[in-house]
Amino acid sequence: FIVIIVPFITSSFAIIGSFNESSFVIMGSFIVFFIVIIVPFIASSFAIIGSFNESSFVIMGSFIVFFIVIIVPFITSSFAIIGSFNESSFVIMGSFIVFFIV
Repeated sequence: FIVIIVPFITSSFAIIGSFNESSFVIMGSFIVFFIVIIVPFIASSFAIIGSFNESSFVIMGSFIVFFIVIIVPFITSSFAIIGSFNESSFVIMGSFIVFFIV
């Protein structure tokens, strides 16, 4: 999924030719919005299959962790470019991610 989608996102910004501060902010917001839509689909797909058991949780958990590892850098870069990536930003983002995962 990521291998297909990320190139489209990056190429779209590259084609626009404005991969600057606003691009990172927009891309960061888009990815966060993307996760909110995708996660329910992932969960529902497991539920529909009817095998939402231990192995399903492990697979879904691993997938989400892998997803976050790739996405978080984009989110952090957006904060860094905005110029407000300080302690409070880390605390807020950290709390949000923990709350999100739970």
